[in-house]
Amino acid sequence: MQSAAGMPYNDNKEVYKQLSPLHYIQAGMPPLLALHAENEEMFPREIYTEFAKRFLELGNVVQEKIYPRTEHGFFYSLERWQQREAFDDILRFAEAVKNY
Repeated sequence: MQSAAGMPYNDNKEVYKQLSPLHYIQAGMPPLLALHAENEEMFPREIYTEFAKRFLELGNVVQEKIYPRTEHGFFYSLERWQQREAFDDILRFAEAVKNY
């Protein structure tokens, strides 16, 4: 994020707020699948909750899922059960929205 913002967060927090995907949601966006780690430490769940709320308010489709006992970056391979479950969830979501 620092590279995209061009400065550290503490130098100008307002720039980081403007980079938020919340500012770019509009009606007619493609369906969204949001996968969350229960033990996420980098991005508070409230960020996703607000995003999904605004996404839905504009008539878009969003599906969210929280994976228990997982942490940020849990989906880098298919070795653990959470990773395999997430992969299956992605396949089901893609099938469900393929004709959207």
